[in-house]
Formats: sequence, C-alpha cells, structure tokens
Amino acid sequence: NALIASDVEIATHLGRSPKSVQMKRLELGFSSFNQIPGYSDLTQYIRGHIFKWKMDSLEKCNYRCILTGDKNIAVHHIYGFNLIFKELIDTYKIRIRKSLTEYTLQELENIATLFNSIQDKYPLGVCVRKDLHILFHSEYGQGNNTESQWNEFVDNFKSGKYNYQIVNSGVL
Repeated sequence: NALIASDVEIATHLGRSPKSVQMKRLELGFSSFNQIPGYSDLTQYIRGHIFKWKMDSLEKCNYRCILTGDKNIAVHHIYGFNLIFKELIDTYKIRIRKSLTEYTLQELENIATLFNSIQDKYPLGVCVRKDLHILFHSEYGQGNNTESQWNEFVDNFKSGKYNYQIVNSGVL
C-alpha cells in the first residue's frame, strides 16, 4: 500500500502511528509516491511551491537587485511570507500536522494552490542583493514584515544609512 496510500492512511487502517509505518516502510526499502523528500514542514513545502510568484518577481526586477543592479540576489517578500501563511491557515482552517507524511499529496497540492491564490493579492517580491536581504532582516526581523518596513529600508539605503555596514561586510 505504500505506493497508493500515505503513511497516515496506512497507520489509521492498521491502528498504528504514522511514524511506525514510516519506519517500517523505510526499513523494507519502500518509498511512497506522496512522501515529500527535502521538506521538513508545511512552510518549507509551500516555499518550494511558489515558483510562478518567484519567476514573476525575478522578471519584474529584470533579474537584478533593484537597489544596486547586482545579479547575486534573493527574492524578498514585501508582505511577509509568514503573514500570508497565517492568513491561509486562518481562512481555510488548515490543521498544522507534525510531519508532512501526515498529509496526502493531494492535500499538500491543494494547500499550496490556496497559498498561491492568497499570495496573489499582495505585491510581487523584489530582487535584492543577498547581503542587503540579510541586512533588511537583521534590521526588521524575520517574519511579520510589511511594505512600509521595506519602503523605510529603501529610503534608509538611499540616504546612506547602511553604508558603514555594507563597506565593513566587504561587499561595497
């Protein structure tokens, strides 16, 4: 059944825990169509499934940092990813499970689709040089980031407020 059912579905049928089913499946050398390698949790899974948003953001910025023109860039959510994720959970009453193996592949695909539909209500991301992206988050924190914070960061960057940090990082 590992090829047609999730560990959770098998565990429910057998009266076992999903973890014990996963361990036995791995011990027997079976992989499952819906075991999601490379993602440790739902937020990581969703981050791995926002390809269109990321490509649209890169294209909008001509694949260059909007502040410096450099090509060594990250795509920054102007409206925080975690805020969009919270809106998804609150709007659709999605239950956060301990492991991705507790979701079916169809559930994960549906959740990613819903996330993308919510994300589309907000501005595209901006391309920013990787060191500046780190600097932004060191100034404003990871998560709960807003467009006004981004605008303030841009104004501060343009006024030279961060020149000392950038020069001392060896990038400028």
